[in-house]
Amino acid sequence: MSAEKRRKILARWVVTAQLTLTSASQIGTEDSESADSTFARDAKGQVVLPGTTLAGALRSALEDQLVGYRTKDSGGAGKLFGDMKYHESPLMVFDAVAAPKSIAATIRDGVRIDPKLRLAADGLKYDRELALPGLTFPIRLELAVPEGEVWAKEEALLTDLCLALEALASGHIRFGARKSRGLGECRVSAWKAKRYPLITLDEWRAYAKTDHENPLGSVAAQPTLRAALGEHYPNLANQPDKRQALRLEFDCALPGTLLIRTPGVSATDPDMVHLTEQGKQLLSGTSLAGALRSHCGRIAKTMGWNETLVPSLFGTAPEESKNGLTASRVQVSEATLLESEARKQTRVKIDRFTGGALDTALFDQKVATRGRVQFTIELRAPETPRQTGLLLLAARDLVEGLLPLGGESSIGRGVLKGRITAHFPDGSPPLTLTHGAPLDAATVARLDSYLIQENDK
Repeated sequence: MSAEKRRKILARWVVTAQLTLTSASQIGTEDSESADSTFARDAKGQVVLPGTTLAGALRSALEDQLVGYRTKDSGGAGKLFGDMKYHESPLMVFDAVAAPKSIAATIRDGVRIDPKLRLAADGLKYDRELALPGLTFPIRLELAVPEGEVWAKEEALLTDLCLALEALASGHIRFGARKSRGLGECRVSAWKAKRYPLITLDEWRAYAKTDHENPLGSVAAQPTLRAALGEHYPNLANQPDKRQALRLEFDCALPGTLLIRTPGVSATDPDMVHLTEQGKQLLSGTSLAGALRSHCGRIAKTMGWNETLVPSLFGTAPEESKNGLTASRVQVSEATLLESEARKQTRVKIDRFTGGALDTALFDQKVATRGRVQFTIELRAPETPRQTGLLLLAARDLVEGLLPLGGESSIGRGVLKGRITAHFPDGSPPLTLTHGAPLDAATVARLDSYLIQENDK
């Protein structure tokens, strides 16, 4: 490339931070004999967060804020992340390698449930390797400030970078597989930023001599990115947030037992053990979303609503993908059971003919007993009022104890009772639904407004 055609760089921003997983995550995939999918590692066995994964998530988050969830790409993020038609990205996102000795992983089993039979579907048992909460990645980004480009004004680029990285810091971005089912949540801390002017040869040399693994070692860490950028740009503008979502906040009690099955890890473990990781009993996002999807399907079928309503909420399954696969609008979170204890129970199968114990059918289980759980469900960019209404009906049944979670619901396991607080995207007053509390006329009318439409079919 001739010197005339080269992109001239005025300065380069170096930004670093510490990204820490707050939920189990599946980052990258590799073939393995130990699981159907495992996360990517480097030659030393350390977990790798690919720069492509981070860059893609940041671009999507920026576009969501600029134009809203599930809206056609407006090109607004192209200034920062590049445009195939006009220019390359001025932002470089580096691969991040997990901090040594911070790796904790597990193999989590999963199974697809047949929505009609409510039993495990044949041939659809799988397992995947997950990185557990606490895994830390030192992330690094560099922003080149081009000279003489109208689209690449430094302050505008930094504003977009702040919007994208603040979405990461606030937990709006998840990584890897099964993001809509609670995996891949993270938080970011210890922000550092430094501007390297690149006008003179000495300035280029100063930049080139920085330590690649710790380029900002002497820079003081800040709690936010804006604070780290403050010396040069203390008053970066805030763009209007175009994201619209229904947010449901649950606060529930577990009056009985819950069993989300996992196999034991040692010979002395019971035959079935409730999902427990890092000593914490969990309510998995996949179990929660699966139960909600199935229940929404039963409600929609009872009411005679359009069969595409449930896939429009929870995404299309392979057998439903006549017009292509679509992602889930419903985002659920994983949750830890609080004040709960593990209890071992021994059971035996009864011979229906003799009424006695069946030979070789004695088994034991370790279940989660009592406690409380708090979690959130988010419906992003609802298309119709009925989508909102259907999810509210299913959520109300959940806190009324009518929608059990996990396995062995036929013997009373998995019942939750509690309260929902619904926050609506149009800014209307929150709605609270509580177990056992009768609905007043105003609440009934409000729910009906989401469900009753002229074109019911």
